[in-house]
Amino acid sequence: MGKKVDSLVSGLAKETEQDAERELNLKLRRKLAKSEHARKMAESRSSDAERRLEDAQHALDISLATSEPRESVYKIESREPSEPHEATAVLLASDLHPEETVSPETVSGLNEFNLSIAQERMTRLFVGAKWMVDALQEKGGPGFVIRDFILGILGDLITNTIHPELLESNALGPADATIYVTELLRGGIDYLLAETELERIYCPCVHGNHDRMTPKMRHSTKAANSLATIVYHQLAQLYADEPRVEFDVARGSLLYTEIYGHTIRWTHGDDIRYWGGVGGITIPLRKAIDSWDKSRQAHLTCLGHFHQVTDHRDFVVNGSLIGYSAFAQAIKARFEPAAQAFFLLDRRRGKRMFSPIQVQDTGGWS
Repeated sequence: MGKKVDSLVSGLAKETEQDAERELNLKLRRKLAKSEHARKMAESRSSDAERRLEDAQHALDISLATSEPRESVYKIESREPSEPHEATAVLLASDLHPEETVSPETVSGLNEFNLSIAQERMTRLFVGAKWMVDALQEKGGPGFVIRDFILGILGDLITNTIHPELLESNALGPADATIYVTELLRGGIDYLLAETELERIYCPCVHGNHDRMTPKMRHSTKAANSLATIVYHQLAQLYADEPRVEFDVARGSLLYTEIYGHTIRWTHGDDIRYWGGVGGITIPLRKAIDSWDKSRQAHLTCLGHFHQVTDHRDFVVNGSLIGYSAFAQAIKARFEPAAQAFFLLDRRRGKRMFSPIQVQDTGGWS
């Protein structure tokens, strides 16, 4: 009888001990769950705070960049005051991404892009620009007098390796891509010098977000941390002894030029916050222009970044050289053949003859 009692007591003690352990484990799990929840909440608050701080710094940098007075603004003035059809031709070149590869099977056969196609499209771009200038000056046609040509180089000259997958898909590393795109632009400028009678080729240059050498975009030191800076200054040196070519390289996000007394604003466009919406880029861009105009007013704003050719009364959004890509398909961007914007700045009437140069051979209507 005593042994049975002892066994029963021992069993009860073990059960009590196990219950205590289970209760302790349950309490520990609850504490751990609460601690994990608190950690996630803290991380979320920290992330939100970091985003707010980044947005505040972003706004401050833009404000400082736009309010800082420049010592001088490049000017193109009338040389034919008695000629009613004097105009300056403008070609935008941005979002080139020559080293990025687009395989047709990744975009439902809508596009293909590689190093050789990039060269073909750049050739088509400058040949097309020359054809437009000739046609607009032709006797019996519009009959414009075009002495000046603006090549607005608006950033994202290369794709770079700012995302992990680009290390796998790009045909060239950043250094080689920088050299390659320099030669592409040089070839285009040389062609215009050799094949046209243009008296001046003015190149306003701004920096994009893909050109950066930092993990995140900088604002006050954007130019100092951009591979595009190397391209621009290399080209400027190459044409240092060519009086017909002039480079104007931005140090901030915005660059201004005065043409026939009207102010033109050049920017890449990555400062504009756009996360989709039925209104498209127009609504956030309109807000940005209104904000910039409070510091320095411009009659026309030219930008790239969004890979969608868009023409409005007081702004022009450029297309791209690369065209439709897997990324564009993933974010559900509207398909658009690769194109770059071309238009005239008429001395009397402002922006006219907007006619994008389509550089992608689509084999028919698109």
